[in-house]
Amino acid sequence: GKYYWRVKANYEKHESLLSETVALTVTPPEPVVYLTPQNDAIMTDSEDSIKFTWKDVAEAGNYSFEASGDPGFKNIILSSKTDSRIFIMKNPGPGKYYWRVSIIDRSGSLAAKGLTSGFIIPETLKKPVAILPANMGVVNLDNSDSIKFQWAKVEGADSYEVEIFQRVAGVDRSLIVLNTDTNRVELRNFTIFDPGTIVWVVRAAKSVKGKMSATSESERSYFVLNIQL
Repeated sequence: GKYYWRVKANYEKHESLLSETVALTVTPPEPVVYLTPQNDAIMTDSEDSIKFTWKDVAEAGNYSFEASGDPGFKNIILSSKTDSRIFIMKNPGPGKYYWRVSIIDRSGSLAAKGLTSGFIIPETLKKPVAILPANMGVVNLDNSDSIKFQWAKVEGADSYEVEIFQRVAGVDRSLIVLNTDTNRVELRNFTIFDPGTIVWVVRAAKSVKGKMSATSESERSYFVLNIQL
């Protein structure tokens, strides 16, 4: 609220002098600002733990971290006090979760309630297995006008991404990314290739309501490309 204060100086002969009255406005601190993960982030690279970070303009120093299985925080899976602006939580497994960081004052009371932010731990899909071209095989384009890439279907996946690389001096340089909802693609544009070692990977994905919920990536497969000039 808004307060006013002043100072009175008292003397021996019961004389007193008053200072001017000064207004003082007391406001609660602003909620912390989340840095990572961003709201609705898909934690495709999370392993055993998830790192949360935030910044606090007022630098309160004491915080309450909470994680829940619902946005109303009725199903809290973790609650902890911390004086750091970094918190590491064990991976809770596939699903959508919510987190918030509240500011706690010196008396242990809630000073600023944290905003709600969500993140998604995707399901685990089986890795795609490359079929064609055969790993470590040779592809000759003198009698062919296309290169066919095929892999085993992954149960639960509804889309695939194929990335093709050219190996140059031991380094894989990305050439093209192809997307499909089947387990095969056909490439007819050879101008992007040079003769030599070609590397390719397949990434399987599953989406729920337009958002990726599960991913997996195949092992890298290699073949030698011969192009007749």
